[in-house]
Amino acid sequence: MRKRIHKVANFLAFNLLFFALYLNFIYKDPSAAPLLEKSQHPASSAFGESLLDESMQKKETPAIKEHLKAIASPKAAY
Repeated sequence: MRKRIHKVANFLAFNLLFFALYLNFIYKDPSAAPLLEKSQHPASSAFGESLLDESMQKKETPAIKEHLKAIASPKAAY
């Protein structure tokens, strides 16, 4: 009789564990995640170009500017 009670208790505990996992990871509560309105957009884009802070932007030195001008000019020195 005691062995049977242990089997039933283990079965119930196992089912309770998987029900808790289902609630945590599979079932998504629709009221839990607030939706963004059309007027609200995140500050940075998820894909493509990202926004950089002024301190993180690349500094253009005079040597880089001359190099960019040389690349952009139609007359390439060969």
